[in-house]
Amino acid sequence: MKRVTGRTHGFDHLLSAVCAILAGWSSGMSIGLTEVAYLFSGLAVVGALIGFLCGRFLPDQVASHCGWVYTGIALACVFFARDLNGLLPGEGFPVQILAAGVLSWVVSLGTLATWRDSTLTFQMVPCIAIFGLVGAFDVYAAAPAMFFIFIICAAALFFRAHYREMVRQAGSALNPGAADPLSRAEVTERAVNSGAWRWMAGPEWAVASALIIVAASVFGAPAIRQSVQGVTEAVRVPLNNPTQSQGGGTSFTASADVQVGQGPTTQRNIPVLKAKFSGTTYLRSETYDGFTGRGWRDDFITSWPQIPTVQEVAPQGEDRPFEIRYIAGQHDRVYIPGEVVQVDLAFFLISQLADRSIRFRDPVRSELTVTGTSRLLPSLDGSEVPGRPPYGWQNSRFLNTDQSSARFRKWVQESTDHVQAPAEKAEALRAAISVQANYNLRAPAIPRNRDLIDTFLFGTREGYCDLFATAMAIGARSLGIPSRIGIGFLLRDPRRDEEGYFTIRDSDYHMWAELYFEGVGWVVFDATSGSTDVTPKEGEASESAVPEWAFASVAGVIAAGIAILGIPRALRVVRAIMGRIPIRSDLDRLYLSLDRALFRKTGKPRRFHETGSDYLGRILGESHPAYAGLLAIYQSLESDFFSPEGPSKERLQDHRAKIREAATLELQANGRR
Repeated sequence: MKRVTGRTHGFDHLLSAVCAILAGWSSGMSIGLTEVAYLFSGLAVVGALIGFLCGRFLPDQVASHCGWVYTGIALACVFFARDLNGLLPGEGFPVQILAAGVLSWVVSLGTLATWRDSTLTFQMVPCIAIFGLVGAFDVYAAAPAMFFIFIICAAALFFRAHYREMVRQAGSALNPGAADPLSRAEVTERAVNSGAWRWMAGPEWAVASALIIVAASVFGAPAIRQSVQGVTEAVRVPLNNPTQSQGGGTSFTASADVQVGQGPTTQRNIPVLKAKFSGTTYLRSETYDGFTGRGWRDDFITSWPQIPTVQEVAPQGEDRPFEIRYIAGQHDRVYIPGEVVQVDLAFFLISQLADRSIRFRDPVRSELTVTGTSRLLPSLDGSEVPGRPPYGWQNSRFLNTDQSSARFRKWVQESTDHVQAPAEKAEALRAAISVQANYNLRAPAIPRNRDLIDTFLFGTREGYCDLFATAMAIGARSLGIPSRIGIGFLLRDPRRDEEGYFTIRDSDYHMWAELYFEGVGWVVFDATSGSTDVTPKEGEASESAVPEWAFASVAGVIAAGIAILGIPRALRVVRAIMGRIPIRSDLDRLYLSLDRALFRKTGKPRRFHETGSDYLGRILGESHPAYAGLLAIYQSLESDFFSPEGPSKERLQDHRAKIREAATLELQANGRR
């Protein structure tokens, strides 16, 4: 016959494992690393199995300390966050979202300590935090569906844990002092299916708990998103870090605007293109001309109806063939080495924009080869002068410096005063930027309340290609030279394969500045060229790139865990050392000891729904000589329990003396059942 125990069931560990797997998988996929998702899921499975075996076979006195073990694991994940992140495949979690990585380790390794209901249910706290952060990053489309499944599993787990606790307490109340506890069937028959116990421990509680969790997710998710608003803005995938498409490949699709200085980037170094071209190392896909202060927009380029001819844009140069083979990822543009002359694709497959970039009418993923001809611009000799790009009245957009500071414009002038020709000033500016700042893919995001260019050049003095390009483009405008931003790939590996193709990888995605000179066209000026690369190697982390909020948020979760799992045990230790500090649980034990004394005298236990007076009235009757004295003891206990201050030591000693005296009374039941 199955007895009422505190042990968990295998199904509970299965529910907890599913929750941990869903959270870990969503966390890994949110940074585009399937290997990380598989790793956390695998650790959760193995940990759940070990946790189940420990909970089943460890002695109760050992298993009851699972909360301390879980707390130790969680603290270790916080203190060794960087080391653990270095163990992950690829680059691991960017430092801007390191909290998600720490929480994922806590969930995956925490399954090892899920021996009892306390740790099984507490696992849901870091899981919910992970889903909240993934929702803030907003880069994994399947996360909402996984969170819905998580809600169902978590609600079922909470219900089962609560049900066990209710049944255990019901068994103690219905059969106090008995050496052999009631069976679960007996408890269910006598208590759980009747009265208040039915709602507290029956299926109604499961429905209520599920509704509470759903309500918390509906109203809590916006709160979580709002609370991490600064983080959300800081971890948007920047331009030189391609996003993950829903199909699992890397997405290089263009958007109407791009943000700049948005935080550390990750690189997977996966081949995405095979290319044959010569005379340049830049493959341009799109351009942006409108600087917003926080990024770039191309609302003019995509809507301007007039498309200039190649002779208007680049009257000089050499035409050469090119071939681009798409092998991975999702793309919506043709990558052009120079100014496009022609593309050998049917007109109904592509369309040309005002900046002469070529867009696919439908994005392509792979297995497509594009051939064509492009014009390579002649080298500058230093005598060139700024021209007017062939875009009519919109020329002013290429000279707009409204979003730049006086400090930056003054620095540009001072950095270029030693030369006179515009082309030479442009080159002097490029060199000054490359010396002023270091190239660092792990640099922290620039706060939204700070000037983008000033913070980059005079504050942090380190950043990624988008910051270098922005400073170059806006600096050139302050010199009177029209500029824009170019985006595409920079060929970093000059080696060709046996078929003569260059290999272009996702880590080659790049941003640079382009300046317009009369009679020449849009000339590339890449300020990252010549800058010092201080990006930490794999497993290292930039000291300045670790945000305080990452550890603060995780510390909050750990503190909550310690409060939930550790404080009750800590209080017991303190009470043992300091001589039993009186707390309300002492009253609980005294109340139950009086119940047990009366049960031994009369053979009738107090029912769960009965107060002390109800119980005495049923077993003795108000006319019984001992009724008034025993009722006074019950009322005194109840008065102390609900008082704001709680009982004093003297008061507890008085209660114990009266209960011992009551245990010596000769009582005879009144015959009522």
